[in-house]
Amino acid sequence: MATSDKVNFAILEQIADVVEKPPLVNKYDELKRQLIQRFTDTPETSLTKVLTELELGDKRPSQFYREIKSMAGDQLPEDAVRALWLRRLPSRVRAILTVSTDTKMSVLSEMADRIMDEFSATSSVSSVSRNVEFTQIPKEEPAKKNVLDEILERLKKLEMGARRERSRSNNRQRSRSRSRQYGNSDWCYYHRTFGNKANKCREPCSFVQSKPAEN
Repeated sequence: MATSDKVNFAILEQIADVVEKPPLVNKYDELKRQLIQRFTDTPETSLTKVLTELELGDKRPSQFYREIKSMAGDQLPEDAVRALWLRRLPSRVRAILTVSTDTKMSVLSEMADRIMDEFSATSSVSSVSRNVEFTQIPKEEPAKKNVLDEILERLKKLEMGARRERSRSNNRQRSRSRSRQYGNSDWCYYHRTFGNKANKCREPCSFVQSKPAEN
């Protein structure tokens, strides 16, 4: 069924009683009157829409006020329209405007426009600042951090190994130096190791104790 057919069928359902039992005279005028009555919002329906359906959205506060005023018509007094309009504004805007209790609505709605513009500009600047900060200070990815940690650990092990190797090399050099200093195979272990400072001697040993220098 086409969309137009569905609409026509829905309309016919609403006026079925009039179609089935039309008046004897002025049937078309009566049908028209019934259509207008049943499909046009009554003042009560319009008021309900004002109370439940209208939202500020991306409209300016002054534009939103005119919309409420237009839909409410004469069904709402000015104070009620003002209160409804204030309730639909953002809380931080409403907190500022509620101080101006005696201000005319024409002035109050313009004030609301300026306040909204200020908040919008401030929010945009803050958003840009946060994006710049995050761009300038990139977060380190976990995978990258793990790789760096592994490299640092390997370098640490290599450095420790190099230190041990240098220590062993120095010990060997000192040992060779002592061997060259006291390196006579005919000497016993004590004299080969400690030379003239040895307190012991083991035979056979050909070491000859040197005399201290005379003054």
